[in-house]
Amino acid sequence: VLMDTAGFPFSIINGTRPKPEAYIELIDAALKAKAARDAAFEKAGSLTGMARAKVLAEALNAIPKPCRDKYPRIVKEINFLDPENTLGYREVLGKSELYIKQMEALQALVETFVGHFNPELIRADIQKVQAFLSDQTLDPEVRQMAYRTLGDTYALLFSVSRKAPKETRDEMLALMLKAYEDAIAVLPDSALAKKLQVTVDINKQRMAEEKETKK
Repeated sequence: VLMDTAGFPFSIINGTRPKPEAYIELIDAALKAKAARDAAFEKAGSLTGMARAKVLAEALNAIPKPCRDKYPRIVKEINFLDPENTLGYREVLGKSELYIKQMEALQALVETFVGHFNPELIRADIQKVQAFLSDQTLDPEVRQMAYRTLGDTYALLFSVSRKAPKETRDEMLALMLKAYEDAIAVLPDSALAKKLQVTVDINKQRMAEEKETKK
């Protein structure tokens, strides 16, 4: 994450590059975006009303979308000057605030699970996560994390239920994998999805090998 001296981000560079030159190109592009942002901010200083909103939006449009909600004062001013949302900035902060609220709610829910190793308590925790997932307004990232939490909770239930009948344990394992697959389906290209896919593949391969051995 590249930030200016005031701490405002103007670029996010993901991953690595095989050669320094490629990375330098990304930094140069980021600095050009920052220069365009700064020029627009300076231009907006002498403007008012909708004209100012357009130039402020031009400034934020110069930088990547993931950085824009880190300028809450600017976004709120754009929305104040553009009540009809012609510039499309109404959701920039709204989605971010909703995401934060929902993620905090999920984290608070998970904290109530601490110390639960009794199968009955874990089953109750599973029901709580399922109720959380019933909220149709969940941000995709939050929904994916909730499904991952559901899968992890089934995994814990599987772990503490070693004396349960094999059919019951197999069902727990299947529900764990289903929750992980649901998480993957929400955002297939995310880093979390790729990580969960490895877990799903390993477990399915192991289950297939066990089934083949029994034959």
